[in-house]
Amino acid sequence: MTNVVVAVVVHTVGELRHAAAGSEVSFALAREQATGQYLGVFAVTGLLGTARGGPGRAE
Repeated sequence: MTNVVVAVVVHTVGELRHAAAGSEVSFALAREQATGQYLGVFAVTGLLGTARGGPGRAE
């Protein structure tokens, strides 16, 4: 049981770091006038896999 809890915590921390890094890259690459467009594309591309039936899809 302890291994499962450790695995969940490690996975959660990894997911949070990944999300923060992805947003930071979007901000860093975007021109000041196009920040919203870059973040919009970032969000849509992340959701395309879910819409197609990828991981995290609720049944």
